[in-house]
Amino acid sequence: MATQYKQFLNLLKKWPVDPTKRGRDIAEYIQEEVKKSFSRGILSVADEEKCSRNLASLTRLNDNVYGQKYKRTRVSSSTGLTREECHQVLSTESLELFKENSRYFIFKWK
Repeated sequence: MATQYKQFLNLLKKWPVDPTKRGRDIAEYIQEEVKKSFSRGILSVADEEKCSRNLASLTRLNDNVYGQKYKRTRVSSSTGLTREECHQVLSTESLELFKENSRYFIFKWK
């Protein structure tokens, strides 16, 4: 269990929190889940196996295994926006701005 905890901490060092996604960032969520899980301890072999699978999955995500295996042929998304434009649009500030102005763009049906 101590080894897995150290491995999670090393993984989290490589996976920084994105400040533009306050409260919605995956790294922030993973940090909270690791704290919760290891504060109560792993109780059974099944929990330890699940923990190992989760660690392996998160490591593959962090190492971009499938991104390297299946290279993208285009630099834009289905919306036509670049990666930087998507990052800007999905920031917390932009989403809050859209939420404030949503009454002008979207009609809410009851």
